[in-house]
Amino acid sequence: MSLRLRLALSVSFPVLCLLALDGRASLVWSQGTAAPTNQVPGQPAPTVRPRMREHFTRGAEIRDAVIRADLEAVRAPARWLAEHPQEDLPLSARPNIAEMQRLAAEVAAASDLVQASRGTAQLAAACGSCHTAVDATPTLMAALPRGENETLAGHMRKHYRAADLLYRGLVVPSTHSWNVGADALTGDPVELELTRESTPDPEIEALAQRLHDLAQLARKAEDTKSRSDLYGQMLATCSECHQRQNVEIAQGARD
Repeated sequence: MSLRLRLALSVSFPVLCLLALDGRASLVWSQGTAAPTNQVPGQPAPTVRPRMREHFTRGAEIRDAVIRADLEAVRAPARWLAEHPQEDLPLSARPNIAEMQRLAAEVAAASDLVQASRGTAQLAAACGSCHTAVDATPTLMAALPRGENETLAGHMRKHYRAADLLYRGLVVPSTHSWNVGADALTGDPVELELTRESTPDPEIEALAQRLHDLAQLARKAEDTKSRSDLYGQMLATCSECHQRQNVEIAQGARD
């Protein structure tokens, strides 16, 4: 008997930290950043905020596809990030944008979920590096714990909120979000009711332990590379567990 856990994981999932799909977000640009043509110095071009919202949305789509072990669903949003024009962004961001697009192209061409997981984490870190380079601060809505209880579905919602917080920790970047996400995972029991035919599955238990151990390491990680490496391993662990358990995670409709 396989476990079939139906959770709607999408940018509309209630515990997501969204880059203000309803418009409640801001990007604050450094006064020293070169402004594109027809742009007021110190202010982003009118197209930048919606572009950044779209970047976050596409990145979240990639992450969610990896988590639910759907490699094919990774490709379209990754190609969008790799190929979409970015001329309206500040000149100082161009090297970081080029790196982001290179990584997105690699994710789009990933041959397996491990490669896609690693690339997704690197892509998130590249976004954070770009924000740091241009002194931009994305403002994200808070991730609220909802439906997190002692059921398996409740634990999975907590895991997903943690994955989102860790992702935001790389993208903003935000040490606070990163640490809250790591704490959510390390504070969750290692042993869950992950069984088949009422018999414990040692491989699944080992994956749960691996995720817990990675979260503990993440809580201690301070540099971007270490955090990116650990996040990639966490995503790969989640997708492997879902594959082995034959979990079905329904992709919810976008608002």
